[in-house]
Amino acid sequence: MRATRWILSAFLTAAVLAGPPRPLSAGIIAADDFESYALGQLEPVSGLAPYGGSGWSNSWNVLDSDRARVQVVARSMVYSAGSVQVDGGSRALQLLPGNDTGGMLLLGRTIASQTGTVYLSFLLEAPTVLESTGGNTTDDFLQIGMDTSFANPRISGGVAGVPTRFFARTTVNSGSTTYGANVSPTSTYLVVLKFSGGYNRADVFINPTSDVEGDHLPTATYTGASGISSLSDLIFRTARHETGLDWYYIDNVTVGTAFSDVVPVPEPAALALVLMATMAFGAFFLRRGSAGKEKV
Repeated sequence: MRATRWILSAFLTAAVLAGPPRPLSAGIIAADDFESYALGQLEPVSGLAPYGGSGWSNSWNVLDSDRARVQVVARSMVYSAGSVQVDGGSRALQLLPGNDTGGMLLLGRTIASQTGTVYLSFLLEAPTVLESTGGNTTDDFLQIGMDTSFANPRISGGVAGVPTRFFARTTVNSGSTTYGANVSPTSTYLVVLKFSGGYNRADVFINPTSDVEGDHLPTATYTGASGISSLSDLIFRTARHETGLDWYYIDNVTVGTAFSDVVPVPEPAALALVLMATMAFGAFFLRRGSAGKEKV
């Protein structure tokens, strides 16, 4: 009972210091962490994926012939660097290989039409095999972008090439691409895509350590006419993923109007809450240990 009162006191004290909870940022357009979905195929055989997350105009749309390739799985993805903390929870989206040698639209979701700068962040884990291993595979290609419909996105970022690297692109042409840092197998990345300049510029940031955009340089930037002046559809597109080897994990998809909207930094009060509770636990067990030694 004494330990319970002690710990409860720590939480209550931290809550008082924190004050009322801060509302969600007004700049967040849409988000989904996949925690509300049942395990298994995202869009069932009968169609119409469950409507989860917030801010979206519709449910996820998976290409009909490839529904089995998009699964909700039990997986915990965590990213922590500097002041940035992202806990992906207990579930994530798994993108499996398929017959996509020529570049396949895989899934998408719609937001309210945007005409200003858009930021998109997500947790990404690459497979253990990233390059050619035989079969119909030459190199992995995973593209995440936006457009005005469910189509090859005219502004995007992703991973591709040998060695596999992050890329930024405008238009649907592979020639309109700049490559950046190499992708490490099985590493969990926090990726931030920025679509700006009238949607004629794409920037890719990886693993930010703060929610201040000016603290970071993009790993890849491409500037060129995209041919679009608004964005409404988030699109995932894949190619050359080899069966049994090339599966990617995605979690905590967030769309916003500022870098700080899509890069989560815990509130100081929340950190104080965790710290005080931890100290309370530590003090309790230290006292228990001391008491035990005295009895001996």
